[in-house]
Amino acid sequence: MWAEGPSEGSRNNIILRIASHFRRNGIPSDATKASLLHWNNNQLEESIILEKVENVYNSGYQYGCQDTEMKKTRRKNVYRLFW
Repeated sequence: MWAEGPSEGSRNNIILRIASHFRRNGIPSDATKASLLHWNNNQLEESIILEKVENVYNSGYQYGCQDTEMKKTRRKNVYRLFW
């Protein structure tokens, strides 16, 4: 997910999943915002990224192994968020 970068049609979904992963692993929302703004490469408006991260951190969205986007990245029971 991370390594592929933002691609039209899936950016919003990927942002939610990466932010959820960061939140579950104790990464502060400010660090998540900075990381996703860099990952975004100016494709989406900054305000969209910030809003999505805030939604994940405030609402507690969690995406696990059964999530359809996560299943697409599964390789031998390892989910590929960052490679």
